[in-house]
Amino acid sequence: MDETTDGTAWVYQDSGSGAQGHMELRTTASLPDPLDAHREHLAHIDDCGFCRESVDGSMCHEGHQLWRASRAARA
Repeated sequence: MDETTDGTAWVYQDSGSGAQGHMELRTTASLPDPLDAHREHLAHIDDCGFCRESVDGSMCHEGHQLWRASRAARA
């Protein structure tokens, strides 16, 4: 992330499988906190029976979405 002096930053936005990503200018206040996103994913795993009991790393739909959001926040 390349932060500018006016409270904005250029952030790479992945466009998903097969699509080409692009750069977006966002206010730094709107950027997700990577640690908050990670904690939210871990809290879901603790509360979700499917995710908690999985032995092969499988996740429910919501767990997978939270995992992706956590990864995106770190990018």
